[in-house]
Amino acid sequence: MSVDWTQARPFHQFDNINVSAASATAVPEPFTVLGTLFSAGYGVALKRKLAKAKLDKEDIS
Repeated sequence: MSVDWTQARPFHQFDNINVSAASATAVPEPFTVLGTLFSAGYGVALKRKLAKAKLDKEDIS
């Protein structure tokens, strides 16, 4: 891997930057992970609430 850097005022120029798939691994952002866990927990809670409401409705009848 090589990187060339040329400084010409007022800009900086980088050349020959190579990133291969082997050196770059995907890391999820923390809020993505938290959002996924929250939505899964919310889905489970909603399912339980609906199941309980269905049982309560059957008990009344």
